Parts: sequence; structure tokens; C-alpha cells
Amino acid sequence: MIRPSRLLSRRPRLGRDEALGGAERLAAVCHAVASAEYLTREIDRGPGGLADWSIERDEFLARSPRLGAVVDPVSGPAATRAAHIARLAAASALLAPTPAPVRAAAGASLAVTSAVLQPRNHFGADGADHVSFMVSAVCALARAGRANPRLVDACLWYLASQATLSYTASGWVKLTSPAWRSGRAVREVTRTRTYGDPLAWKVFDSFPRVTAALERGVLACECLFPVSLLFGGRPAPFFAAAMGTFHLANTRVMGLGRFFWAFTSMYPPLLYATDRRRRAGGADAAGAPRSDAFPRTVALGAAAAAVALNGARLRRRRRVRAGRGDERVLRTAAGALRYRVAGEPPGAAATATVILVNGLGAIPEAWEHLALDLAADHRVITYDRAEDPPLGGSLDAEVTRLADLVRAEGAGAPVHLVGHSLGGYLALRAAESAGPAVGAVTLLDASHPGQLRRSEVQATGTAQLGAALRIIAWSMRLGLGELAQRPRTVDRLPEHVRGPAVDRFRDPRLWAAADREWRELLRDFEAKAGDPPATAVPRLVVTAELSEAHDPVHARLQDEYAAAGALARREVIAGADHDDLLYREEHALRIAALVRAFETEARVAGIPERKEGSRASA
Repeated sequence: MIRPSRLLSRRPRLGRDEALGGAERLAAVCHAVASAEYLTREIDRGPGGLADWSIERDEFLARSPRLGAVVDPVSGPAATRAAHIARLAAASALLAPTPAPVRAAAGASLAVTSAVLQPRNHFGADGADHVSFMVSAVCALARAGRANPRLVDACLWYLASQATLSYTASGWVKLTSPAWRSGRAVREVTRTRTYGDPLAWKVFDSFPRVTAALERGVLACECLFPVSLLFGGRPAPFFAAAMGTFHLANTRVMGLGRFFWAFTSMYPPLLYATDRRRRAGGADAAGAPRSDAFPRTVALGAAAAAVALNGARLRRRRRVRAGRGDERVLRTAAGALRYRVAGEPPGAAATATVILVNGLGAIPEAWEHLALDLAADHRVITYDRAEDPPLGGSLDAEVTRLADLVRAEGAGAPVHLVGHSLGGYLALRAAESAGPAVGAVTLLDASHPGQLRRSEVQATGTAQLGAALRIIAWSMRLGLGELAQRPRTVDRLPEHVRGPAVDRFRDPRLWAAADREWRELLRDFEAKAGDPPATAVPRLVVTAELSEAHDPVHARLQDEYAAAGALARREVIAGADHDDLLYREEHALRIAALVRAFETEARVAGIPERKEGSRASA
């Protein structure tokens, strides 16, 4: 039996200079390959190619005019070609035994040209380019401060930490994928046109159990990569060898050659940073011992950040729970439901009650443009499914809550349900359940039980959406909501609801509800075998023009919705996409006008007039 001490003694003895030089050289190979590919692939630089600057130029200059002054002059064909030739020269300088000042200049040159050329090569860049840029920039900084060993060690620790973070994040994201968990991901990837390899697919398909074991081994190595930092760094060589082999295999099978050089460039810093012999008092700490101030500082900073982020999460949770101050609570057969009523001034009689039903992962504030307009002559109700989950958490329970809200707030007169996306499907099911209590339904780009069976576009992103919702939900629970990018759609809402809207988007309960509803929706669609709710309630069916253009099947499914109504009108909102129907004021006002016109049409067709009477108290 080989003792652990002997394994440790066989570990590569990388000093500070060797680790820095190894990272520089491996990253330089990645830069050289990328530039050589660019120079030899003329088709990419031609009209319509991945590196055709005219495709990206106008948008980039409009978005970043100050950066455009730097990027645009070097983005012409001749300037870009010269830049890539210079990058090849800089990479060669790093691969040769050049003095430290030359290496610092070459690394800085590679980092700067990577940043400047990135907009030019926006469509052709990938993760390998980002990693090689980072490694070159950090190594250049280390070379510039080579007189300070503590700074060099901090740079090497940073690269080791980035390697750990990259693999760990990749592994846990893969873990949310059914394909990776089932062990069929490799076989599926090797059958694709982009990354496929017929020979590899035949081998993997012939030995499915071995292939599944290899996949799960990669998954385990990535998820457990932080273990490389533990136990005195003893596991680090194993993890580096395992993931290096994985990248080497991807070079042969998937053609991802640059990934091998980019990611292995972080291995020398990893092996140096995890070698306990290099720390202060270690056996090999000749000269200046390795400084471990960087990981300690990061750990303390992470702990402080976690406290601050979770403090912000708790304050946000209180704001969301407090709402806008005028919420009511209805006790339904499936649990409590919080809702707001607008358009109900004292002594005034509204012409109808409209209940607005959110889509998946949507917020009540998204209806503000439509609600404000309809409130001029309607009682408008918005409600929040996420704040108080239904009993049992099923979609049936959500339908029960909505049907009970209809009965409680309708005062004996038919209610008009307006649902967006998933909310449209829930509205139809509630109409089926509540019967005459619902007088009409407006469907805005509504989900259809047959969309995953009949639409390739809808079915393609099913697994990815579920995984994304789970990741977001857990991220929000961990307090990372404060770091989430502010949704651009929020800035299209009236100013007085933007703050509450951002709070809801960053609240864990919204995403936990979205995750739950998505899983329940898949079960429901499967159980319904693609058949829509069996109700002939009058319906206004509205779709966004861009939704139909993106998926023609979506248009046909909406036509089916319209055909099933006792009275129906079909409308398309020109120039709108799925979210624009609510968030863009002009589209919301157009929908409000359509709702009023349809209600008039429904009354003429014999829908019962509103009756006076007291409403059930909430």
C-alpha cells in the first residue's frame, strides 16, 4: 500500500516563479491559437461572419459611446489583423525564456488586446477566451509587482480560487440537468451537429453504463472541486489531472481545443497555492514563504458579505410582506390569498369586476399600466400567488383559490378574468370550475396544454427552464438577490411601483413559487394529454406579434383557444413580444381598449348585466 506521505512527496514541486510562468505559457498558447484561427478563417471576417463588425458596431456604439471611441478604430479589417499578429508575437514572447519585464509587457498586451477586440469578436468568443484573458491580466499584474512576493502570491491564490469556483459552479449547474443526472448527456452531445463526433457516439452508445459512470465521475469532480483546497492540498493533483483529462477528451471529441489550454493555465497556481510545503514554516518555503493572506481575506470578506446580503434579504422580505398597505386577505378552501382592489372609490359603482392573473414567476406590479387604465370604470383586482403558497402546492389548489376569489368578489355578477401566459391557462381552468361566476376571459399569450407536445420551440427549453428556476430560487434563499441584475422591464412600469417590483423580483418566495408551479404545470399538461379546459366561456384571445413570429405553432394554439369560446375575438398586438403586452404602456392601453370593446360585445350577445348587491368580505 502506498502511504499518503509518499503520494505527497511525488507532487510537482512548483515554486512561485514556476507557477507564474506555467500559467503565463499555457494561457499564451490559448491566445495564440485564437488569433491564428482568426487570421486563417477569412469567412468569419466577411459579410455575415461571426467577426463581421458591421453586425455589432451600431448597437455597441449606441450602448457604449465612450468605449466605442477606443474600440471602433481598431475594429477595421486591417487594424484587427495587425492586432492579432501582435498578439501572436506577445504569445511567442511568453513561450520563450524572456526576461521578467518583457513577460509583464507581453501579458499586459494580451490582456488589453483581448478586452479591446472582444466587441469585435463578440459572436465568436467563448469561455476559453474569458479565462485566458483573466489569467494573462492577473499574471501581468503579478509580474509588475514581482518585487513584492505577497502580491504575487495573492495573484496566484486568485487564479487558484477562480479555478475552484469555475469547476464548482459548472458541476452544480450540471447537477440540475436531467441529462447529466441520468448519464445520457455525453451521448446526446456527441450526436449534435455542432459538437458531435460519430466515432465517439458509437463508442459511448455501445457502452452506456461505462459512459454514465464517466459522466458522473466528471460531475463528482466538478461539484467536489473545493476538496482540492482541503487536507493540506493533497487532493489537488488528482482533481487537476482528472479535469485536465476531461478537457483533453473534449479537445478530441468536441473540438474544444482552446478550453484545454485556458483551464489548465490555472492549474500551476492551484498546485502552488495548495502545497502546504510552501506555506510559512513549510519544508520547501525557501526564501520568502508563501503568503496565505488572500484566502483569509476573502473568507472574512465572504462572511461579512453573507451577513450584509442576508440582512438586506430580511429587510426586503418585510417590505414585500407589508405590500402597498391596502392588501386584503381571503381565506379560501386552498389557503389564504392576498389581493388588492382598485377602481372602487366610495359611493361609486363600477361597471364590472376584472381579476388580473399573473404568469409564471410574474409579479402583480407588472399589471400596473393595464390596472390603472381599467380602474377608471372597473373594479380591478390583482393578487399574489407567491406570498402565501396554496395548501398542497398543486395547480389544482391555485385554481381553487382563484375560483374562490371570483365568487367572493363578484357580488353575484359575472367576473372578467384576464390572464397572461400561465395566468391565461389558470383563468380558463377557474372559469371551468366557477361556472356562471365567470362571464368572460381574456387570454394574453396564454399557455396551452398542448404546447410542449406540438411546439418544438416550447419543448426545447423545458429542462433548461426548470433547472434555471431551481438555481435562481436557491440563490435568492442564500441572500444573493441583492446581486441580481435589475430587470430592464421594471423601468417601463410607472415610477411608483418600480421599487416594490424590484423587491418582489429579488424575493425568494417568487422564485420558489415559480419553481413549484413549473413542475406542477408539467404534470398537469401531461395529465391533460394536451387538451384545453372544457369551458365555452366567451373569450378575447390576444397574442404578441413577435411571439407568433418566433413560434407559428403558438398562433395555431391560440386560434384553438378562440374557436372553443361561445363568443370570441382574436387580436394580435403589432410589434409586441411576450412581456411587452404588460410592461409597455402603449400595448397595455391597447389591451384595455380591447377588453372594453369585448365586454360591450358580450353584453350585446346576452351576458348578464351586473347586479347590485353586497360583496363577500375578505
